Amino acid sequence: MNVLLLISQLPYPPDTGAKIRTFNLIKNLYKRHSITLVSFGDYDKEKDKIIRLKQFCEKIELVPKKQINDYIFAFKNLFSRYPYSVSKYYTNEMKSRISNLLQADNFDLIHCDSIQVSLNILKFNSIPKVLTEHNIESQILERLAQNEDNLIKKLYFYVQYLKLKRYEIFACKKFSRVITVSEEDKRFLKNFIDEKNISVVPNGVDCSYFTPSKNGMKPHSLVFTGSMDWEPNNDAIFYFIKHIYPLIKKKVQEISFTIVGRDPSDALIKLASKDKSIELTGRVDDVRPYIANSCLYIVPLRIGGGTRLKILEAMAMGKTVISTSIGAEGLEVTSEENIILADEPQVFAKRALELFENNNLRKNIESSGRKLTEQKYSWDIIADKLGETWEAVGIKK
Repeated sequence: MNVLLLISQLPYPPDTGAKIRTFNLIKNLYKRHSITLVSFGDYDKEKDKIIRLKQFCEKIELVPKKQINDYIFAFKNLFSRYPYSVSKYYTNEMKSRISNLLQADNFDLIHCDSIQVSLNILKFNSIPKVLTEHNIESQILERLAQNEDNLIKKLYFYVQYLKLKRYEIFACKKFSRVITVSEEDKRFLKNFIDEKNISVVPNGVDCSYFTPSKNGMKPHSLVFTGSMDWEPNNDAIFYFIKHIYPLIKKKVQEISFTIVGRDPSDALIKLASKDKSIELTGRVDDVRPYIANSCLYIVPLRIGGGTRLKILEAMAMGKTVISTSIGAEGLEVTSEENIILADEPQVFAKRALELFENNNLRKNIESSGRKLTEQKYSWDIIADKLGETWEAVGIKK
């Protein structure tokens, strides 16, 4: 297949969930398919990224990102019919570049890697189009609005939720196939579009990169990994530190909690500075040593959608994961077998304390989690599913 792949930013380094997914799928599909990657970016500033990705792509085209003042743009967007996250990534130059590429080359399909960039290609109707919904994005905004205490932010999130839900439904109907990462997301979408136009291609993990460590772990240690500039992660850590961590510390004094991820907020830095047992690393080149050194991996998310790659990475490394139901949403996991699910703060804390002391229970869960990733979530398995979708949808020659 000759595929034009549209994405909001170059998927390298693979340091966010969406970039990890896209990078690994490209890496596993390029030998069987020709991929032209089109993204917002800067040739001069991103030379190293282009060099790294060029080995997997036939061509890489970059379009300058729209230069905006976030606050002014957010205010002006109140008067737009399109949601902020979509308007931000729509430019005439991107639309024109895609049009020129379609005229110059014989593509079999366009794969749009997110709803955010979809407005750039909605009017190209002469070629099959595939859309990836990494999350049901409107669902995330709805949950943000529900959990926000600041009234102004709450209202803004709710307005954006309504606009994004309307646009998301409208846009999904314009694609030949919509890809979700979980059956839960598919069930949501089939209320609005034909089920036969939805395919599930789950998230995955590189099981040869994320492997169990032979080094000893630190007793009574917790770890969380994830981009801290993503609001669901930020909310999760505030929730954990305020409502769950104190319950654990009452019973275990020699405890540590490491938060691994780029761009923690000033508010989180201030909160963590008050407790010497909490470490904020910021961005790191390799999360594996931090996961390996931990006793338990926590995912206390209250806002989410799609599936959490972080859970798969921890499982592949043979770590016991304690997660909320929302955090593990969309993954084929079984509580008490390959993960521990706990939604109430008291229950979350109780299970952490139990797992600190019960080595046999922890080892059984660790073994089952690793086995699950090998059997169902390895990237080569996931890439095959995407390739099958491309071939089912693309122009037949």
